[in-house]
Amino acid sequence: MRRGMLVHGATSAHEYIEMTKPVLLRGLAERITCPTFVCNAENDPIGATAPDLVAALTCPHEFVTFTAAEGAGDHCEAGARLLYDARSLGWLDGVRESLATGALSKRAPRPSSAQSRRNGTPHKPLFGPELLRKMAVS
Repeated sequence: MRRGMLVHGATSAHEYIEMTKPVLLRGLAERITCPTFVCNAENDPIGATAPDLVAALTCPHEFVTFTAAEGAGDHCEAGARLLYDARSLGWLDGVRESLATGALSKRAPRPSSAQSRRNGTPHKPLFGPELLRKMAVS
């Protein structure tokens, strides 16, 4: 709330909420043309409408639901930010590669843990177990 008020220059929570009422994607989502990553967390009521947005998109897109079992089921995947970063940035890497080769499809590719978009070589996650262990020790 504080960030939203600051960004929009609102002086109160009420003013900020009033400012955001006209901001809807209804009728606009289908006009989005760039590849789009949409996600939600299973226990986050704020992201509950993400499937509606995805249904309206006509651009290349990826929809990911983060789960409590992964430690990422709450708002902004707060319990597993590295997992969010790995998935979203991995998706973005796939989009970049697809744009470079002209192979962008309706559903933009997301590298899986099994295969990379790079010549069929195994995909190396951005934040693999080795890096996470090093970060924990540091």
